[in-house]
Amino acid sequence: QPFNLEKIKSSVMRACGKAEEQPVLTLTRRIEQKILARKQNPIKTTTIGKIVLQELRRFDKMAYVRFATIHKGIADTKLLEKELELIA
Repeated sequence: QPFNLEKIKSSVMRACGKAEEQPVLTLTRRIEQKILARKQNPIKTTTIGKIVLQELRRFDKMAYVRFATIHKGIADTKLLEKELELIA
């Protein structure tokens, strides 16, 4: 599946919830720049997910948790607790 900035932007916007749009767009641009800097073609979705998580962790911890639960497939409360400990 080719790199799709719109899909990333949509996922980040959903994870950020009601955050102001401009900072989220800035975040999305920063994620895009990091992805393009990798100079990998094609780039793995797991790599994209790691970059998004890294940036979300700095931007908004709740957005990080929302995205991580989907990206990492966290369904177990123990795994969620472990993830929360990582950002605490």
